[in-house]
Amino acid sequence: MITVARGGALEPYVRRRWPERLVGWSRLLAGNVRDPLVGRDLLVGIAAGLAHVTLASSSNWLPGRLGRTLPGAPNGRHLEALLGPRHAMALITAAISSGIITGLVLVVLLVGFAIVLRRRSLAVAGLFLVQLAVFAVASNGNPYVFAAGVVIAAIWTAVTVRVGLLGIATAQTIFGVAFFLPIAIDAPSWMLPSTIAPVVFVALLTAFAFRTALGDQPMFSAKLLDE
Repeated sequence: MITVARGGALEPYVRRRWPERLVGWSRLLAGNVRDPLVGRDLLVGIAAGLAHVTLASSSNWLPGRLGRTLPGAPNGRHLEALLGPRHAMALITAAISSGIITGLVLVVLLVGFAIVLRRRSLAVAGLFLVQLAVFAVASNGNPYVFAAGVVIAAIWTAVTVRVGLLGIATAQTIFGVAFFLPIAIDAPSWMLPSTIAPVVFVALLTAFAFRTALGDQPMFSAKLLDE
């Protein structure tokens, strides 16, 4: 994946069409983890991922609460995380890998559309419509799920186009961790480390991204405190 993103077939085309979309990703891979741009891209990705989780979770729950349809069954994937922290960390690692792959796919689609259609606006529209088609199939005729899919497709497209690979890969990672892994803060003591692992991961990544995005600026400046 790294070879493809940095020196393989993808990078020349991305740098020609949207070079700024690889800046944060390239700096992170170069070891500049404290670069403010890296922090900014991570923060945008975290926000987008959490928005995706909220929309995906509410698309079945909210209509049920309003009495318009029966609520969907709770997500039951990756319950093996409850076997212990080691299993939870393995699933978080898998979510990171999956997020990078999905981010690469979206960037490849964007660049491919730009090459074929020769206009950025058409490439953006093409990326959105492809995602919309996927959500239309996944909604299985549920209008609430499809409506949420429209918003999610718009978010994915905006992050891919405006932020780039690091942002959309982070968004996909956060979604995979926060949506598919079981989370419970009131679980029994023997289960608690596993069920709070996703929360700890997201919280630590957010804190790191926020501090990194500030660069050399203090977290709480004297000017802010005076106000």
